[in-house]
Amino acid sequence: MSKLIKLSTFRAKYFEKGEAPTVATVRKLVESGELKGMKLGGQYYIDASGFQAVENDLVRSVLVS
Repeated sequence: MSKLIKLSTFRAKYFEKGEAPTVATVRKLVESGELKGMKLGGQYYIDASGFQAVENDLVRSVLVS
């Protein structure tokens, strides 16, 4: 079952302050299907059950590149 959270909550929970992707970037990722989520009314929600923050900088750099 999906656990949907608000886009603002997603950014605050999974990223350090000042390092989170912009709201526009997250919206584009949802719209393109690269990030699981949906738009309900005017609000974007992210499927947090499918997202896992990577704590290791080396692993993160490999996954992002």
